[in-house]
Amino acid sequence: MNNFFIEVLKFFGANLNYGLAIILLTVLIKLIFWPLTAKQFESMAAMRKIQPKLKELQEKYRSDAQTLQKKMLELYKTHNMNPLSGCLPMLIQLPILFALYAALNSVAFINLDGGKDFLWINDISFKETQDFAVFQRENQRGISDTRETREKALANIIVKKQYSGTNTKLPVAAPLLAIFVALTTYFSQKTMGMDKEQEKMMLMMPFVMLIVCLNLSAGISIYLLVSNLFAGLQQVYMLRKLPPRTLDVKQIK
Repeated sequence: MNNFFIEVLKFFGANLNYGLAIILLTVLIKLIFWPLTAKQFESMAAMRKIQPKLKELQEKYRSDAQTLQKKMLELYKTHNMNPLSGCLPMLIQLPILFALYAALNSVAFINLDGGKDFLWINDISFKETQDFAVFQRENQRGISDTRETREKALANIIVKKQYSGTNTKLPVAAPLLAIFVALTTYFSQKTMGMDKEQEKMMLMMPFVMLIVCLNLSAGISIYLLVSNLFAGLQQVYMLRKLPPRTLDVKQIK
């Protein structure tokens, strides 16, 4: 699967910058999975509608697990719901998303010829704020190693392309991509129409994504940024499309 995505990126990147190729591939995958994602969102919205009734049942039969299970199943049947329907679309997509992540992080992608500069970034195979001199010094020994590692491939690129300085063309090496990923993560969460308890639980996720992206290649950060933005816009569209009388979900203000 990794090789498949590498070939697709090579196809898009033949006449385009690889940053644009990542954006196109991410959007294409999102469009392919649109029906599954929409089904998942509808299921989550329906589950939120009956959540008060579920809590009522849990409180009423908290000392009788067997009866609670029976009543919950009856509730699902009454509303023609499958509690697993919201998870299945996500599980189907995960292997594809993991494969794409692995492809962008692979030696094969690093070694692709062509445009790896994108916007303010010198090379999307590296971390956005990578200091090339520091990386080369830290991985100098690995260049002569016979094993084909990601670090060796990156170190060889520094030598081949004579990179120096930092991986940003901006005056200040600010982690803008990581910040944008954090912001779009927050946007995507807000458009899900979560209740207050769920929002509190997910409040730290944008900060987690910010820290994670500081240590990822810029190419992967581009993928996460586009994926978050697409998901958020799709959820805004779904909220407006679903009839309020059918599904009681929080509207976007």
